[in-house]
Amino acid sequence: MELLEKEELYRPESQDVDLEMRMRPNEIMNRLADLARRHAGETGFGYDDMLSRGLFWVVHEFIIAIDEMPMLDDDLILRTRPFFRMGLRADRRFEITRGGGRLVGAHTRGLLSARRSRRPTPLRRHSDAIGGPCLPPEASD
Repeated sequence: MELLEKEELYRPESQDVDLEMRMRPNEIMNRLADLARRHAGETGFGYDDMLSRGLFWVVHEFIIAIDEMPMLDDDLILRTRPFFRMGLRADRRFEITRGGGRLVGAHTRGLLSARRSRRPTPLRRHSDAIGGPCLPPEASD
């Protein structure tokens, strides 16, 4: 697995599910957001890392496609990978699988912003901060 990809095991607990033992959509989104936060921190472009450079991430879109609801006590694999694009936008893809089959797919879109101006800043100016080169726009579609 590449450094830019992260995978974790997760088993939904009683506080994550509804009365029919299905994982609640807001809990799915919370788990994916937590996975992204941990991954960003581990790879050097998390909140504290970016703030020390005078930058911060702004997530402006979170799209989720639920093919099948994860259930209480399912053994799940949560996976994420960021895609840094030339220009302003950064994408992050997510997947939740069970037994090799996809249950949930999601992606976020965000911008890197300068703390002082609160304005978006091109990713290529900060390729050292985000862990490598930026992809052309079509490379992550």
